[in-house]
Amino acid sequence: FESHLHACAACQAETRKYEELIAELRRPLPDAKQSDLAPDILARAQAGGRHGTTLLRIAALFLCFVAAAAIVCLLRPEGGSKYDQRVSAAIEWLCTVQEPDGHWDAAKWGAQKNYTPGITALAVLALFKNEPDALGGPHSGAIRRGLEYLLSQQNEEGRIGAVHSGTPYNQGIGTLALLEACGRAKDPRWESAAARALAYIRSTQQPSGGWGYPRGPADAGNTSITVWQLQALLKASSMDQADVRPNIEKGMAWLSAVVDADGRVGYSRTSDFPYGHETLTAAGALCFLSDKSAAPSPHLPKVLRALRDAAHRQSDVDYYRLYFMTQALAAAGEANTDVAAKLREALVVCQADAGSFDARDRWSSAGGRVYATAMAVLAL
Repeated sequence: FESHLHACAACQAETRKYEELIAELRRPLPDAKQSDLAPDILARAQAGGRHGTTLLRIAALFLCFVAAAAIVCLLRPEGGSKYDQRVSAAIEWLCTVQEPDGHWDAAKWGAQKNYTPGITALAVLALFKNEPDALGGPHSGAIRRGLEYLLSQQNEEGRIGAVHSGTPYNQGIGTLALLEACGRAKDPRWESAAARALAYIRSTQQPSGGWGYPRGPADAGNTSITVWQLQALLKASSMDQADVRPNIEKGMAWLSAVVDADGRVGYSRTSDFPYGHETLTAAGALCFLSDKSAAPSPHLPKVLRALRDAAHRQSDVDYYRLYFMTQALAAAGEANTDVAAKLREALVVCQADAGSFDARDRWSSAGGRVYATAMAVLAL
């Protein structure tokens, strides 16, 4: 911009106009009498007969709204509005870059094409998280288009997307998005798709109880894949779908078997940490905490200790890890602790002016900017 400006007289003139306007707006206003308008409005309303009575009621209602708004602002946790604004900006960016058929183009935003269903599902989950009445709110169109795309990617046996190494991620996250939709509104198509997606997850569970990569060796389960399938099954269980309980119990038993004496969750066995234990431990903690239909896992206290220790030492930006850490801390009732606030602060510095989040962690080569932005929204 500066290089162009140096050689362009027209842009120089436009820039001077804006500089003059900004200078004018910064100039202090002359001193003016400050007054509360409410007493004068009420006095006039009371003196106005029948019409005045109507005005009085309107004015009183308006003042009640003002008072309520003030109370809400006072009760809002400090810093909440800052995160709300950042989340809103990220949501707007996600809606802006959605494709007409409802998907988010993984390749266009630096991701691997095969992960498009999973990336789309993550974006849908992010849109859901931002609004209590998401299916009736301003982003309902984007959500419904995203769900339509997921439906179009599901085959008869319930698999979402093609078969490749990323299929379990597409499946787990896609199923979560469908279940979230079913929990918000009754739609037979969504319910049927969610049921088939859950059936596919159950059919791909290994005899050991975990889940692994397709076409891999038998019983080569790993935590990174298993936790997404468990999250989908646990979501279904919370919606009173009792038929998933046997699969949950087998999956939780597998997960318990990879926890070491220090509470660290391994990748495929105890003390197996290809990229460190922090993300795996946070994901495992979230699963243990989410299983409300069973007695608390005996491993939970030590896993939570390992999670808190890892969260205190968190230094680099890893959206995947920060997502699981913030979700697990929230599930443990520790969303407002100093360590949780520190994790959120690590995220906000990654947001670009347009609202998206920089694709800067080790998984961004697979997930790209849409993954980074959706994960940041869910973590914030």
